[in-house]
Amino acid sequence: MMKKKILLSGIFMFSFLSVLYSQVPDTAVLFTVAGVPVTVGEFKYMYMKNAQLMQSEKSDPDNYLNLYVNFKLKVHEAEMQGYDTMQSFTRELAEYRKQLAKPYMIDPQIMDSLMREAYEHMQKEIRAHHILVRVSQNGDTTEAWNKIMEVRKKLYDGVPFEKMARAVSDDPSAKTNGGNLGYFTAFQMVYPFEKAAYSLPRGEISMPVRTRYGYHLIRVDTVLPNPGEVEVAHIMVAVPRNASEKAREAAKQKIYLIYDSLRKGADFAKLAQSMSDDYNTARNGGKLPWFGPGRMIPEFADVAFSLKNVGDYSEPVKTPYGWHIIKLLGRKPLGSYEDMKPELKKKLSSSNRLKVVQDIHLRYLKKRYHAIADTSWLDQIIEKAAIEDGRIFIPVSREDKSHIVLWFRDQEIPFSEFYAYLRKLQFNKDKEIRSLIRSRFEAFSAKKLTDYEDAHLEEEYPEFASIMKEYREGMLMFNIMDKNVWSRTVKDTAGLKQYFEGHKKNYMTPGKMVLIHYVLTDLARQKKVVKEIKKKGKKDIPKDRLPEKYNRSGKNILTANVDTIEKKKGTLADTLVWKKGSVRVIRQQDYLDIYKVVTLLPPQPRPLNQIRGIVTSDYQDYLEKKWIRELRKKYRVVVNRAVFAKLEKELK
Repeated sequence: MMKKKILLSGIFMFSFLSVLYSQVPDTAVLFTVAGVPVTVGEFKYMYMKNAQLMQSEKSDPDNYLNLYVNFKLKVHEAEMQGYDTMQSFTRELAEYRKQLAKPYMIDPQIMDSLMREAYEHMQKEIRAHHILVRVSQNGDTTEAWNKIMEVRKKLYDGVPFEKMARAVSDDPSAKTNGGNLGYFTAFQMVYPFEKAAYSLPRGEISMPVRTRYGYHLIRVDTVLPNPGEVEVAHIMVAVPRNASEKAREAAKQKIYLIYDSLRKGADFAKLAQSMSDDYNTARNGGKLPWFGPGRMIPEFADVAFSLKNVGDYSEPVKTPYGWHIIKLLGRKPLGSYEDMKPELKKKLSSSNRLKVVQDIHLRYLKKRYHAIADTSWLDQIIEKAAIEDGRIFIPVSREDKSHIVLWFRDQEIPFSEFYAYLRKLQFNKDKEIRSLIRSRFEAFSAKKLTDYEDAHLEEEYPEFASIMKEYREGMLMFNIMDKNVWSRTVKDTAGLKQYFEGHKKNYMTPGKMVLIHYVLTDLARQKKVVKEIKKKGKKDIPKDRLPEKYNRSGKNILTANVDTIEKKKGTLADTLVWKKGSVRVIRQQDYLDIYKVVTLLPPQPRPLNQIRGIVTSDYQDYLEKKWIRELRKKYRVVVNRAVFAKLEKELK
């Protein structure tokens, strides 16, 4: 038993090793074009990618090898002619690479986490108040922090939030709205503000929240389920901010007259067209684009979302812009996460949330590349910094300029590079210069790290390198094919005509037959009628005479029509004998179809103007094959048949 197991194990191992060693290594050279190697791995990648898209005969490895050699010949010719150095080519390739590189330079898990967080926030709309103490991005935060904390203390001592907002907030709108932000949801506030608001219990006052505007105190007043989006139309009577009391009263009377007309059955859209002061929407019956929470001023949005049924309209509503009557046209709920994923990704990529993703990725790069910055030396050198004519000036020696301020991987970045970067930037004198330089050094370091990552993507990610190579060679092939084949056939009308004249036999009309189609409904007379139809020569009975003979009794038992049909497979013509005078009888359920061939019309040449598209396609094929023959003479192609034989077995 033990011997049997050992024997079976040996057989299995031998089979496994046979398969293992029969596989061709991806690095093996399959063929060369003018000495340029193409590996098994490259060929196999392209074959597996395209096999399902190809016709069965082209998917055969041997046929595909021929196609791929032809492709590589075209690419090599394009390179020899300098297509890859043309400005339009390099610009398009760089733009494609930029778009392709994005997912590789951002952690998809972090993106997904932020999208899910945003979607979770979108489930609710929040109404909140805030107080802002402004501080610049690189300004001194101590004074602003002390001020905002003093305000927070007063709020907890009982000073009304709205009163304090009007008195101290640096948000200009707080003077009139007391810091009321209305309703908002995800992506409608800067991210740190939104994140703090959604984590804050209702009624509590937050600790100071830092955004690019400064410090905020936030109080969440109301949390409601997100109502989705609504589509409304409105009729507006404008009231300018500086309007007199008389004008305000006249506007109010006008909106109520319109409201009375609606209640008496007037058409909303027609009234909007003729009476609304919102000229942008009046022509469309007052219709506004779909909107969700936070997109409209609170006075308008609150009423729009309160309308229950499609077709309902509101009483006149006062807003800072005047009076409105709002009609509900449609309502749609928030979509599922999967449905909203493309929109969430688009919004995230253009919002300040993206900085969170970038900051996390930057920390990852610093760790991965073992980045070290000499910030201690930098702090000493920037003590000498000054702003002259809006530019940073630092008196430095030659030794200072060559001092290494950043190391990572095989890179050593001297201070001179950072200083040159600084000198290109404009600065205001009232800014705190040292903190500015430190923040610029962070930005400079981040750019150096991400530029290095971008430049080495092909080395780090083989699939990225494959896609880029495929796109580059595809562009080269397209451009040279366009010049040598596609555009040439459009411009070379003489060549097209000459090709057509030499291949006219390929563009003949199908043979045609003229026949008489009889329909006999009296099956008892079948033999007699068919016999007469089959008569030949001078005794042939004209088609209009035979029905006349059999229909004399007043019964319409035989009809006849002359048809001309083309010779095509799978049609009636394919079932008939192509011989003058031949007759075919087809028995139907309660009648006979009888076909008699009267005349045969031979194939005729088609005029070029009727089949230009077909001829152009054939001419292109002819030019391409001729060009390929020339390229095969011009550039030596060597195929390693031993390697291909093994690969062919593997692919089949």
